[in-house]
Amino acid sequence: EQHRDLLLEVSLLVSERRGIDEIFAAFAGHIRHGATFDFTSLYVVTADPNLIRTVGNFPPFPGASKPGSIVTTASTGYDRIALERDGAEYRPDHVDVEATRVLVAEGYNRCWTTPLFVDGENYGMLSVAKKARGRFEDDQVRFLRAAAVLLATAVRQDLELERARRHAARASAASELVLALQAGKPIDDIF
Repeated sequence: EQHRDLLLEVSLLVSERRGIDEIFAAFAGHIRHGATFDFTSLYVVTADPNLIRTVGNFPPFPGASKPGSIVTTASTGYDRIALERDGAEYRPDHVDVEATRVLVAEGYNRCWTTPLFVDGENYGMLSVAKKARGRFEDDQVRFLRAAAVLLATAVRQDLELERARRHAARASAASELVLALQAGKPIDDIF
């Protein structure tokens, strides 16, 4: 019931075309209580597919990457996570990505990371962690997979909007150039 309510809330935010940062802010606090996770983080691809941006870590801690920081996808284990389309659990006895090492050092015993796939494209990764030693329950994993699809949709929308803005800015600049040349302005004044 609580997972369904949280997924409904996220889906409403996505359908309203809210930005991924706003969606994650609303999602992160609720996920700790509604889904019994102690930590959550979200990383999303940028317009450059070799770079990934930290949307947030909740709750923040000193070793966590800062929101807005951008690093290469290779440095985060993103490529490894992308191979696990359904997500993967990382435990202290089997840690192989930097982001998980940081969580283990912070005292988390279990970490689950799910790639953000929609329509065959990976848009980032969602990670959750808990201090309890018990494994992730099947309903928690299903919830994370569903949440990842919704978050991927929001990231895709953000990227499409950014591409449209860049295209509009280029078209506007070209239009201004044409108007200036048609008005007979000297080239030195234009450039």
